[in-house]
Amino acid sequence: MRSKRIVLRNDHTLLLWFIVAWVIINLLQASFIGVDEDEAYYWIYSRHLQWGYFDHPPMVALAIKIGELFGHNPLTTRLMAILFSGGTIFLTFKALPSNLRNRKLFILLFSSVIIFHPYSFVITPDSFLLFFTALFFYAYRLYLENEKPSNVFFLALAIIGLFYSKYQGVLPVLFTFLSNPRLIFKKSAWAVVLTVLICFSPHLWWQYKHDWPSLHFHFFERMASGYKISKTTNYLISHVLIWGPLTTIPALIGFLRLRSRDLYMRAHYYCFWGIFIFFFLFSFRSTIEPHWVLVAGISFIVLLQDLITHSSAKTKKIFVALAWANIAIAIVVRVFLFIPNTPLAQFGKLRYMFYGRSWADEVYKYTGGEPIVFIDSYGRPSIYSYYHRNALISDYNTVEYRKTYFNYSNDETLLNNKRVYLYDRSKIEQRDVAETKMIPTCLQILDSFRAVNNLKIQWKNQEKQMRPGDSTEALLTLSNIGNERINLSGLYINYTFFKTRKNFKSSENRVALSAEELLPGGKQLIKIQIKAPSTPGKFRLLYSVIQKPIEGTIASPYFNVVIK
Repeated sequence: MRSKRIVLRNDHTLLLWFIVAWVIINLLQASFIGVDEDEAYYWIYSRHLQWGYFDHPPMVALAIKIGELFGHNPLTTRLMAILFSGGTIFLTFKALPSNLRNRKLFILLFSSVIIFHPYSFVITPDSFLLFFTALFFYAYRLYLENEKPSNVFFLALAIIGLFYSKYQGVLPVLFTFLSNPRLIFKKSAWAVVLTVLICFSPHLWWQYKHDWPSLHFHFFERMASGYKISKTTNYLISHVLIWGPLTTIPALIGFLRLRSRDLYMRAHYYCFWGIFIFFFLFSFRSTIEPHWVLVAGISFIVLLQDLITHSSAKTKKIFVALAWANIAIAIVVRVFLFIPNTPLAQFGKLRYMFYGRSWADEVYKYTGGEPIVFIDSYGRPSIYSYYHRNALISDYNTVEYRKTYFNYSNDETLLNNKRVYLYDRSKIEQRDVAETKMIPTCLQILDSFRAVNNLKIQWKNQEKQMRPGDSTEALLTLSNIGNERINLSGLYINYTFFKTRKNFKSSENRVALSAEELLPGGKQLIKIQIKAPSTPGKFRLLYSVIQKPIEGTIASPYFNVVIK
């Protein structure tokens, strides 16, 4: 008995040492590379803690706020993501059934999953989504063994964490239920539901008070750019790459042969394949970001551990060799992230990590710290503000872009009637400031900026069907939903017909606003002639407020109009 305890203790020590090493490596990684645009955007969240945000729940904002109690730099901003990543490893191992707890194999497989590496040190909602997914399956395993009150509460706590991390947190819960629909007859399961609803109600109340912005954005306001087969093929290719370019295909083939022996393993089977199919079908509607499937990562590890544990010695040997090759790839990429001016520095969002600070410093030096309004970008104002916290900035979104958190913040009103620099790479007469390695930087002065995001438009006599080329008079209500009066002088109303997100045409018919000011809560009736597109089809119509030289805002909902 004594020797058995020694062996178990040594195995446990191995796992703990791996977690410590993992955390230390990520602390170093986070210290030597700047934040990317998403991380800076979530940092903007953390400056104003609330129960919800336009496009995400508040977990990431709270985590950044806690980390920055120790200072403001990339390491402290990411600190909680790094610590939670260590917890994810421990909980994922605890989520394994007892017969699959081979620590050496687990450490090898976890390290070989490519997508786990970046989300172990960058701070995004996905970092916490992965942690709470691991916690959820660990809690669910305990719940299946014993429905005692502590396990019921533990399961509810994990689901609450999932929901407050990211909306995709509903997927493992949904597919787990589908794998075990008899849960609907259990009082303990209803206790979980009730507890989750009570604890998640502050976020639901926030959504209600703000007219459900996340729901409108994700389900009604996002427009696809038209289907291309590349959307689906890119999703399938990225699915292979993120789990491991050398192990994913044989793993998926092996998963198809697995048979769920109990309710717990069936949950992982349903979760992994359910999420895979869900996003596969969604790829016919929209582009799928590779990290969206990260929520299936815990099930991938559990199923892979099961597959290899019950494979032949020859198959195990092949998988182990391929896993080591994946790890080698991950190590090479991590090393390149420590080195400036490598090819990685020119790759997508990584440019912000390498050159974001120098770019922000150049812009700040040129403007002398004066306010800047960034047109159609959530990332650049976030990066700029991250490195120059006292600078006044805002993101001004036009019909060519989409709404962001800045549409719902008060940042824009702080710039009202001020002299500002406009940053827009393509729509205004520009003056080059600096050719940085990150992005070309061009600015133009606007003597008096108007904060108009709080001007909202409703179409009172909405037309749902029009004939090609026909004109009709639209009766609009312009409302000021903000807390400050808005000077309407020099502002215009126009409209845009969208076929797809990138296929649209804005009207040249602009109606000047007559009243000089619109008080908070005030409304104004406006008439405008709208002309239908000349080609039949399904369109979406959007009304805008224009202040020259900037294009129109997203001032109304998208109205569906059929032209036939």
